Amino acid sequence: MRVEEFLDKFEEKVLKARGYSYRKKQREIIRFAINSLESGKENVLINAPPGIGKTVVNYAVALYFYLNYGYTTLYTTPQIPLLDQIERDPLLNVAVIKGRDNYPCLVEPGKTAANGRCVRDRRFKCVYDCPYRIAKMKALDYPISAMSFAYLVYDRFLGEAGFGNRDLIIVDEADDLESWAEEFGSFVFKTRNEFRDIHDVVVWARAVLGNVKERISELEKEDDLSSKDLEELEKLRKYEIKLTVFLSKVRKNERNWVFEKTNSELVVKPVKVGDILGDLVWSRGNLRICSSATILEKEMFCKTTGLRYKSSVMVDVGSTFPVENRMIFYLPVAKMTKDKREKGYRPIADAIAEIVEMFEGYRGICHAHSYEIAREIYSRIESKVRVGIHDRRNRKSVFNMFLRGEIDFLISVGFSRGIDLKYDLARYQVITKCPFPSLSDVRVRELWVNRKAWNWARYVTIRNLVQTCGRIVRAEDDWGYTFILDRSFEYLWKYAGYFPLYFTEAVKFVDSLDEVRRWLLEKNMSYKQNYMRRK
Repeated sequence: MRVEEFLDKFEEKVLKARGYSYRKKQREIIRFAINSLESGKENVLINAPPGIGKTVVNYAVALYFYLNYGYTTLYTTPQIPLLDQIERDPLLNVAVIKGRDNYPCLVEPGKTAANGRCVRDRRFKCVYDCPYRIAKMKALDYPISAMSFAYLVYDRFLGEAGFGNRDLIIVDEADDLESWAEEFGSFVFKTRNEFRDIHDVVVWARAVLGNVKERISELEKEDDLSSKDLEELEKLRKYEIKLTVFLSKVRKNERNWVFEKTNSELVVKPVKVGDILGDLVWSRGNLRICSSATILEKEMFCKTTGLRYKSSVMVDVGSTFPVENRMIFYLPVAKMTKDKREKGYRPIADAIAEIVEMFEGYRGICHAHSYEIAREIYSRIESKVRVGIHDRRNRKSVFNMFLRGEIDFLISVGFSRGIDLKYDLARYQVITKCPFPSLSDVRVRELWVNRKAWNWARYVTIRNLVQTCGRIVRAEDDWGYTFILDRSFEYLWKYAGYFPLYFTEAVKFVDSLDEVRRWLLEKNMSYKQNYMRRK
């Protein structure tokens, strides 16, 4: 079946049969990806903003190669909510498998497939159709199977039947691959030992791995495990994997590993993660598709993820959303670097209070970058609306209150990606600090300070900033506005070429919020009607 014939049939049999049609640019992206892979490229990078429908694009490419060549696909994403979306989407015929703790145990209500009786008691034979096993068997047999990035990686080490290799690997939300691979390759241990260099860490890790394996063997011999034993066993298995990966990789390249000992805690991290991704992800398929709204730049993405540059091709897709509906206003209020932010808290809080008043009747979110900044702003802000803040323990429950409309303005940390605040869920957002990598992290210091990887630091910051700005306008008929208040944005703007066009075309430098208010009253009828009603 030729490409154009497939594209016509996909629209007729899959999209229109369920009341849909191609969104703008979907057809041309699918065509580009198929033609690129058929012409000999190994990796297709799709950089496209929210609203394009990248999941349907990825699925169409996988379906084409299955129908034409019998190729099977592993579809993976670091974002768990995206798996739920794939599972619900009527357009996608994909088998989704998640971790055991996502499936209920039918024998013991309240338990899951991760801690049910069949896992704790080796003598027990379950007679029920286990939801996890059904989902796993279906995914193993399906031509297109979806799973989290963590599941894909740990699948290599699971004792049960694994997925092995397939022809095509698709990574959705691929911009965050470096962070996920870093997290997988890193480990933290409490120890009293002192370490002079990486050689000391290697000697210590070998001894610890031996102890971990011994304890795992003891627990696996037990016929009946308590919940506490089971929790320990799962933790030890993950440590076994991390230590094994570390010891195998450090032998090849000691310079690629850094460590830090603070008090009783040892932190070990890989510097570059391409080798880890190569072994555990890229080797799983001969062809690969990576899609995201913030791949941004082909060379840097390939460099940080270990893909071969010459075998890769990238398509950069502009936004289909009206630019006036998604403006990004830069108001230089204060510099929020660590040495200057103390003086910046008051003017930043005052500006936020004015923005909240400007958007009275609408919900909004503040991206505070750190809990310290969040607390300082919250303590200074005065508003007539319901302002909420969360900490590490209650972040999920407070965010759900915001989604339910119990909070009008949320001062948040860590909600810069993976959330969908479409339409009235949020009509405005405030970014208090440009999200530079944290120098408190030993890996960041090694790259940014010791190895002078300034291009990497800028790339990561711009990528995170663009991701944050994409949280609130999610459809062509949606509207919402972003405010950047940190003066450090001017430094990033010197490298505007790193930003995607759909971002740069939306940026407007303003001198005051009155200027923004006048612009909104002129351009946005919904805002104008609400504003006049309040007046």
